Amino acid sequence: MLHALVRTPAEPFSCARRLLHSAAAPLFKETGLYGFDHLKSAKGFQRMVDDAIERSNELVNYIAGMPSAPEIIRSMDEISDTVCTTIDSAELCRHTHPDREFVEEASRASLRLNEYLHGDLGYLYLDLKSRKGKHPICAHFAIKGGRRISETDYQLPIVALVCNFSGSNFASVHLHHSDVETLFHEFGHALHSLLSRTDYQHFSGTRVVLDFAETPSNLFEYYAWDYRVLRKFAKHNLTGDPIPEKLVQSLIGAKNMFAATELQRQVFYALIDQALHTMQPSSVKDTVSIVADLKREHTSWKYVEGTHWHTRFSHLVTYGAGYYSYLYAKCFAATIWQKMLQQDPLSPAAGSALRSKFLQHGGAKDPTVILNDLVGNCVVRKQNGGIIPDITSLGEEMQLFNSS
Repeated sequence: MLHALVRTPAEPFSCARRLLHSAAAPLFKETGLYGFDHLKSAKGFQRMVDDAIERSNELVNYIAGMPSAPEIIRSMDEISDTVCTTIDSAELCRHTHPDREFVEEASRASLRLNEYLHGDLGYLYLDLKSRKGKHPICAHFAIKGGRRISETDYQLPIVALVCNFSGSNFASVHLHHSDVETLFHEFGHALHSLLSRTDYQHFSGTRVVLDFAETPSNLFEYYAWDYRVLRKFAKHNLTGDPIPEKLVQSLIGAKNMFAATELQRQVFYALIDQALHTMQPSSVKDTVSIVADLKREHTSWKYVEGTHWHTRFSHLVTYGAGYYSYLYAKCFAATIWQKMLQQDPLSPAAGSALRSKFLQHGGAKDPTVILNDLVGNCVVRKQNGGIIPDITSLGEEMQLFNSS
């Protein structure tokens, strides 16, 4: 490791000398800064860091398989060389390059690699059990957003997950599967907050455009339904045996049986939200009548006279005119899951891509750019001058399309 830190990168500089002394050689055409192809532009530092982290993770996984001692030494040396080359290049650029864009990108590269090596992501508080007087809510709260406070220092985010799972503070809690799904949903929000690395706190984590806010949480719900994930922690409380695969398949079967009904319910909620927030002040219709009419028109259920459940539908306030974003998120999440994660939900490469191409950007990057970079142009489509989710993946998952 010490040797790698003090090495002299002879090849890049000798390459630079050849360019300087050859009248025929096109300057900076054959190679980038310090001889690295990635550094033909300032943005190349991002790719350089991505490659260094991805390769290091591959080597760490290889070492975990306990190869021979010479192979472990060779792998450790490659990790050292890969990481230190990137750090050395970023530090040199940060202190000497005349172009401000190169300096800023090099600073970001140093920040990411320092975080990768030292491991602090942020602070997560958990308040998961119910108790007397506690608000009956399951939610993620961003207490403090992350932000860059200098070229080398980052303010770590602070978040909390608040749930109401049954059980006292002095006994273990046995979660229903619906509780597990809720926990994974809220933890998706938490990961968005903890893994984002933005310059400004108001772009940190879940502070994104509303259409995009529920995508990470809906994506992580898939993990709560995947046997390959569940068997790693879902155990019998007496025997310690992992959850049987047949039981998981039964749970999935029960879910799929009412998938269309659940989708209809979510559409109904979104329609109520839109109708109430576009209602004219002079309208003579009361909210109960509006909800009743929408239920008759857009659902399979009859309205029950004398009820007004929408008065406790808190999303009408917190997601005012934006509840449709849950439906958007279901479409986005289904596409990401199928294209990236379904084959191997615990793939380090897929997880690294999810972090670097999606979660780390928070609200500082256009969602369409994030999604297209993550899974290609199959996730959104243009409609009437705007952009809407592509429903293909969700439709296939729910078997909504006629196979013929």
